[in-house]
Amino acid sequence: MSGIKRHFITVITSITLLLLAASLLCSIPAAYADPQVFAVTSEELFAQAESIMQEIDALQTTINEETRHYDEALSEHNTALEKANKAQARIEEEQEKINFYKGELSQLVTEMYKTKDSTSFLDVVLESADI
Repeated sequence: MSGIKRHFITVITSITLLLLAASLLCSIPAAYADPQVFAVTSEELFAQAESIMQEIDALQTTINEETRHYDEALSEHNTALEKANKAQARIEEEQEKINFYKGELSQLVTEMYKTKDSTSFLDVVLESADI
């Protein structure tokens, strides 16, 4: 009896698996055949792709504008730096002149003090005009 029982269980299991496989195979084509299962059509996909491309174009335009603004600002910055460097060089030249004239004036005042009995502010001004 045990052999018949084993054979019966095998047959029932095989039939169950066969029915399960048949039901799965029948439902797969029905899923592909039903347009409601996949609500996205090719037109919708093309519309989504077009929308995405428009967003990319808009973002690229924004990037290009901002890059142009950055380049303009960088150019203005570089121009300002050049002007500042030129102004600093001129300041240094003028400072050298000031230091030179301070030395000359100091030397003139010292000589006037040593050679005359009284030195007035007017004497210093008149003598410094020759420098």
